[in-house]
Amino acid sequence: MCKGKYVIEEFTEKKYHYNEEGEIDEVVNLIDCWDQILYVILFNRDIDIVDFFCGDINPEFYEYEEQFGLRRLEENVNRYFAINKIEKTKKSSYIDIIQKNLKNGLPVAMITMFDMLPNYDWYEEGIIGNHNGHSNMIVGYDEVALYVIDSPMVFVQERDKEWERNKSIHLIEKKYVEKALEVYCDLKTIQYIGNFIDEGFTEKLKRMEYNYWNGCNVGRKAIERYIEKIKKVSQEVIYTNLYEMHLVYARHQLLYLYLQKHFGKIEKWKDVIDSIQQCSEQWFVLKMLIQRQGTIVVSEFVERTVLQLKRIMSYEDKFFNIVSDLLNDKLAE
Repeated sequence: MCKGKYVIEEFTEKKYHYNEEGEIDEVVNLIDCWDQILYVILFNRDIDIVDFFCGDINPEFYEYEEQFGLRRLEENVNRYFAINKIEKTKKSSYIDIIQKNLKNGLPVAMITMFDMLPNYDWYEEGIIGNHNGHSNMIVGYDEVALYVIDSPMVFVQERDKEWERNKSIHLIEKKYVEKALEVYCDLKTIQYIGNFIDEGFTEKLKRMEYNYWNGCNVGRKAIERYIEKIKKVSQEVIYTNLYEMHLVYARHQLLYLYLQKHFGKIEKWKDVIDSIQQCSEQWFVLKMLIQRQGTIVVSEFVERTVLQLKRIMSYEDKFFNIVSDLLNDKLAE
């Protein structure tokens, strides 16, 4: 086993998940936990996360078993990274393998049973573990703990321990990690290998506009399918993944931030920026409505949800009509 203490130097100085004022960075919360691992590596290279993660805002309709709803379209952000799965050998423990990769300068992404790790909000003492829907990044170790970068929002302050040199790095005792990894283990090394160049607003908006009007289970048709499905629901609880809905809202907010950043001072972009902001606000209303569904009788919840979805479509129609006019004007230049 690699003994002593070692932290990959690249990750020791910057404050991740916090803005310049030392407050939690709300922009980072617009991407999921896997993308937040990539964000840390990108942040070290001064790559703007709004530019990098600003993807297609169109929702996709999904349905399996009793659950259905809208989710974001997947973007191939992994193509800029070398991601290699770590396999356990008979002679080495999981901790040995993690530490050897760290010693070689390779941060390790970890998916395990997070409800077995006391630092985390999902922790339940004495359980075998059933929550493996999260991921974090390990950047160092000492004799007792692994040094982890993760969103401060997933930790319980009373049970968490921050590294004295950097509050973005959290110390999780190895004895808990080892037990959790025995139940569920998915470890990967990550390296940035790409040369990210933002494709620019024209290509982004052209793709989004096409998908909105022409997608099969995407864009406008996805919303229409969701409306059809929710009207037919008979059960007392409508099983929609709230976090997926948050990520649809988040994509809209990222596009708003992207356009505001690049074109906020240009008069002809005012209508586009105002329109995407309005769309984002309407998706947020829907997200909050779904979050509160347990406090609303089913018939009223369905009625209010359908009404909000139709309202969203009207705002999205308006946005993409404005985008179409803008792109046509650009082609005519």
